[in-house]
Amino acid sequence: MGAVVLVETAADRATWMAGEGLGSVAGRPGYRAAVRRHFQAWLAPQSESAVSRSLRHLSHYVSAIWVFYLDATPGGLTFSRLSELLDRSGVTSARRARPLLIYLQFIGYIEPAPTNDARVKRWRPTDRMAQAFRRRMAEDFAGMRAIDPDIEALAARFDQDAVFAAFMRAMGALTLALLARHQPEDDDLDLFSQRTAGMALMAELLFCGEPDGPFPPVGPIRYSIAGLARRNKVSRMHVRRLLAEAEKTGFLTQSGEGEAVLHPVLGQKAETLFVITVWSYNYCARAALEEAA
Repeated sequence: MGAVVLVETAADRATWMAGEGLGSVAGRPGYRAAVRRHFQAWLAPQSESAVSRSLRHLSHYVSAIWVFYLDATPGGLTFSRLSELLDRSGVTSARRARPLLIYLQFIGYIEPAPTNDARVKRWRPTDRMAQAFRRRMAEDFAGMRAIDPDIEALAARFDQDAVFAAFMRAMGALTLALLARHQPEDDDLDLFSQRTAGMALMAELLFCGEPDGPFPPVGPIRYSIAGLARRNKVSRMHVRRLLAEAEKTGFLTQSGEGEAVLHPVLGQKAETLFVITVWSYNYCARAALEEAA
């Protein structure tokens, strides 16, 4: 398969997304419904797809995307190449490469790949891993295709192997470009994304209001610490610590046991994340469809 041919590089798209791209989706018809549906897909048990169950930390999820990316590049997926990429990305340390490879092989997501050099061990993603990511990505497309014609076009052909492979390669390149620009001290959502099940717990908070009320909720919300922990398969202490950190960051104010008021900044940050995701998928959709044309 040839290289992705684009009118822009992944680095150029990452730069654009950090600037004018952030304000260019909200006015589209169906935007509010798309935001709501996107975060609803993260809720337990909806979020418990094969990918979500296995890769419940953002660094694991992104690293799994790079499995597809490295497999499609010269040199393939090896321990040394994955270590170098993880170290360069900053999303996790190079020391995570070996445990990640062992874990992915254990759950049937990677398998040994043929190699001409017996000194180098290579792996490749399995069909099981590809199908798991297809299903997870399709959940996201379902909430975005109505507001983006390129994602709509991609969704209609995502079952084609060539389109899926090209999409995942573009996603790997774009993720690296976005992380190269990422400044952790400027992104408070890291307190969710860098914790196990953190993004699912954030989605739980966003949906704690009245079913027919505004999203994100306005006014006091009520939740069960035990329920949040049980549904997301984490400890109660894990949930309490996350809530305490969210309060310290200014995302909410806890007004009692199981009660809090969400501050508007949390909804604003969540919408920014949604827009970044839309433009990421838009870029990768165009890359995949152009390559597979």
